[in-house]
Amino acid sequence: MKTEENITTKATFLESPLGYICHSSEDMVLNWYKARAYVLHLIKVELSKSKEMIPWWHFIVENDSGLMLAVVRHLALYAHFITYEECDKLGNPTRNNKTVITLCTRKKAEEIETTLKTEDNLFYLTKYCETTIFGHTQNKNSFIDIALEVVKKDERSSYGVGKLVTITEEEVIEWCDSQVPENITKIDTRKAVYASKIYELGGSIDNLKYEDINNTKRYNKALDIYQYSVLNESLLEGGKYKQLIDKEKWESNYDEVRKGMSNIICADCFEIREKEVSILLSQSNGKLRECDVWEKHIVELSHCEHNRWVAEKLILGYEPFGKKERLEYESLFGDQRKKYRDQLKNRETSPMHINICSNKDLRRIDPDNMKYDSFLMLAVPRILKEIRMENEKYNINP
Repeated sequence: MKTEENITTKATFLESPLGYICHSSEDMVLNWYKARAYVLHLIKVELSKSKEMIPWWHFIVENDSGLMLAVVRHLALYAHFITYEECDKLGNPTRNNKTVITLCTRKKAEEIETTLKTEDNLFYLTKYCETTIFGHTQNKNSFIDIALEVVKKDERSSYGVGKLVTITEEEVIEWCDSQVPENITKIDTRKAVYASKIYELGGSIDNLKYEDINNTKRYNKALDIYQYSVLNESLLEGGKYKQLIDKEKWESNYDEVRKGMSNIICADCFEIREKEVSILLSQSNGKLRECDVWEKHIVELSHCEHNRWVAEKLILGYEPFGKKERLEYESLFGDQRKKYRDQLKNRETSPMHINICSNKDLRRIDPDNMKYDSFLMLAVPRILKEIRMENEKYNINP
């Protein structure tokens, strides 16, 4: 795995970290990069064309090749929207407006089930999200905001239309071939570095009680610290830009790799959230400023971020706590409880995370951590502004 300093653009890039996540062939790693670039481009284009919020999205993926399975993975990573409704105002589960991903296949039921179970980075997602294979549905009431459907080639989906987006392999290949190869296989990590620093503010966020997570004014001090201490901190180190994770950690520390990839995936979605906010801003007819929209919709934005994080963790190989782990966790107190959580979360094989749950359950299980989703969403416009100022200063063409 190589890391590279791009002198022209003054940005840090990762050339091929995904090999350490995929544990697979070069083709699979390249498919991951292609799917990432294409899916991010597709969602941003579709949002840019829309003048109003799209209630729910339906993606039709027309093939089950390695490349198109990578597209499915990246739709599950990025196609999360603030219109998803987990519960109604009374707290009753509704699960409305899920993003539906329909995979078209010529395989038989047993064969496609085996493919999904053995496909890297898809197994846990299909295990816990609403999944329908040839009309047979499991996890119907799953809290996850993604629903995966498999249908036979040329058969109709059992779901409604929604915002219908059809993706063919030919279109994906054609778009990728039209791009500069470097733009597909290199990732500018600056946004991810800034995202990782959200969790380094410590007491500036932790001193806020969890009851106040949606009171955006309470974050002003922490946002100011972030703006003037973190965003203004040079990413330079010894004349070179700091790397998200150094080469040694990428090659030897799987937990650090997962954390690094998590920050990259998180930061990839910043522009998607920004485009949703832009639609809401245009609908206000000049009555609101952009910052007002971020604050007004902080609940939907923070819930969406948690939903995205859940799908990401499942794709990166984490599982939620089972009954056994929850019972053990509830029997512990203080430092022993934290030690148990960290032990399961950080183990190299079959890691588990207690926060892989609905937003409603998160408020009960680990309410303190909900503040980070809210703070991250409020910091997004500042991060994007800083990146764009740097792009202009150094003549970077992102």
